[in-house]
Amino acid sequence: MPKTGCFCVLLLTAVFICNNSNCQPANGDSVFYTTITGNVKTAYFSVVKEKTGLYNGVAYEAYGHGEQGTPFFMEDSIVRGPVLYDGFLYEDVPLKYDMVNDELVTLYYYNNVLLQLIKDKVNYFEIMGHQFVRLDKNIQNPAGPSGFCELLYNDKKMQVLAKRTKELKMSTNIEDKSSGFVQYNGYFIIKDDKYVAINAESDLMKLFSDKAQEVKKFMRTAKIKYKKHPEQYMVAATTFYNGLTK
Repeated sequence: MPKTGCFCVLLLTAVFICNNSNCQPANGDSVFYTTITGNVKTAYFSVVKEKTGLYNGVAYEAYGHGEQGTPFFMEDSIVRGPVLYDGFLYEDVPLKYDMVNDELVTLYYYNNVLLQLIKDKVNYFEIMGHQFVRLDKNIQNPAGPSGFCELLYNDKKMQVLAKRTKELKMSTNIEDKSSGFVQYNGYFIIKDDKYVAINAESDLMKLFSDKAQEVKKFMRTAKIKYKKHPEQYMVAATTFYNGLTK
């Protein structure tokens, strides 16, 4: 067996033993225990990460010429989060989500090059507590969004999704410095395996027509206005409706 393979086996064995035996310090020093096992796991992943299938995308071509804002979700800087890629869950991955091109980008640890992950292999990822799932257009989803969508609410019966995109708006005046990225949000609810676009409060009430009066009364009590807080409104209304129909 190659040296790397032997080292990985030893590291994994150490983690397994510590996790499944009484090797914790007798004085209950959990900080010491956590530090030791954490160091072992870190060493293991530093050895095997080059062998993972995560780094098989293409080089990402960055752009930007002083425009206002950012093409990425929330901020320009790299943030760490999980990504389910090609059937494997990778934790603590450096990520950036390009909302203009709908591409997930990671940082290749070897030479700090940005890589664009293969979209069809990304099942979901999370950035700063926001979870995005990949949707594909198909016969069952002809009217729904495609690409990466933020999952705002998730239940076996219903889901609320936000399709977030950005567009670079260029000024026609060469002296105008107002060129920048503008964000657009589209909303969808999956109910009975059908995608319904929500563009107004009336769309939501039409979808919940069998309990519309109860939902309206609840939302008035909650004092949430659709025009001011559409996402909060949709999640609260959907949660309440779902509770009524269970």
